[in-house]
Amino acid sequence: MGLIQDLKFGIRMLRKSSAFTAAAVLALGLGVGANTTVFTWLKSVLLEPLPGVTDGDRLVTLSRSKAEYGGYSTRYHEYLYFREQSRLFAGLTAYELMPVNLAHDGKPEIVLTGIVTADYASTLGLRAELGRWFRPEEGQGVGAHPVAVLSDSLWRRRFGGNPGILGRSVSLDRHPYTIVGVAAPDFMGSYGGIAQELWVPITQEPQLVPGGDQITKGTYPVQVTGRLRRGVTLAAAQAELEVLSRRLGQTDPALAGWREVAYPLAASQRGLTPSLVPTVKILMMVVGVILVISCLNVANLLLARALVRRREITIRLALGADHARLLRQLLTEGVLLAVLGEAVGIAIAAVASRALPALLPPLGLPLGLNLAFDWRVLLFTVAAVTRQNGLVVPLFAALALAALAWARAGTASPGRRFRAVLWGASALALLAVCDVFATQAL
Repeated sequence: MGLIQDLKFGIRMLRKSSAFTAAAVLALGLGVGANTTVFTWLKSVLLEPLPGVTDGDRLVTLSRSKAEYGGYSTRYHEYLYFREQSRLFAGLTAYELMPVNLAHDGKPEIVLTGIVTADYASTLGLRAELGRWFRPEEGQGVGAHPVAVLSDSLWRRRFGGNPGILGRSVSLDRHPYTIVGVAAPDFMGSYGGIAQELWVPITQEPQLVPGGDQITKGTYPVQVTGRLRRGVTLAAAQAELEVLSRRLGQTDPALAGWREVAYPLAASQRGLTPSLVPTVKILMMVVGVILVISCLNVANLLLARALVRRREITIRLALGADHARLLRQLLTEGVLLAVLGEAVGIAIAAVASRALPALLPPLGLPLGLNLAFDWRVLLFTVAAVTRQNGLVVPLFAALALAALAWARAGTASPGRRFRAVLWGASALALLAVCDVFATQAL
């Protein structure tokens, strides 16, 4: 019953000081909102670089490297060699990105298309929203199987989400292709943060890529993603790739000295990921500082409020109010402020995380990032607010104790009053420093 009374009284006091409450909640909300918004991007490029795949922690990307130079594409015949010889990968898939002219109902448009091997879906663990992905036989025979899978966004935007799209024909670079499936809504491709809207078998390369048949020659440059077998570490897979690379170099002198290097998905050498990761990490540090500043701003407001309430506290103590009961009431008001700040921060982050891409400079490429406000973002928000509560609520306690000390020193000398407030301010500074270190550790 006492807690209910504290909550009711706390709400009444915050409503009574509406200007203070609005300023404190806005300061907390901006700090939490900025952190949550940037974490949404951090989640997208580090925790979920390939949305829509299954067991993404077992997926790695492969690139060619020689001496101190790295990040080169793998040739198609090299990919076939590693796929056939590797024993530590459950699957290896190759793909590349290209613009293709899509025409349907007399309306042409350029769409970014993934040209992929038939084991693309099985290796990445993809599901189809409608129809299916490619069958093994559709990866055999150059140009023999002109089929296509649409992205969910293209299906809805261009074909109105028509479930009868399966089996219909579209024109890609003036060649007819039969639509056999629609990808799941959360899958946007595998090219490092660049969204694709269409996928075709890699055996269609001669019809879609100017310059002839590089697939048959094995010289077509591709990107490679592999799925590790369960229990296999990245280090073990890299050791196997080193051995296979040396063997490949012995069979072809032109490949001597070249290595196949495996990277975690977040360290992919392709797409937008290499440039986004360091930028987002720096932004995370910046907004961490903003969070501390917002806490200190609230601390200043609380300090001013505690001094204003000195007379109230003195009267309540004179009437026999229990010190612990009074402190609990002040702490309850602090918790209410933090909860209101969390709600405002979540609202700011939900809007900002989706609005931010529109504020970026033109990239010329569609973003393939999952910027949804999901349970991981909410968990981070709660953790950030908990950490903030770890500062704000003790701040409120320290200010309450300082106000109590001021009240008890009401008949004392100005020196004692100054020391009482200085004691509370020192507690604030110490807690602020602790939160700075906590922010840097995050």
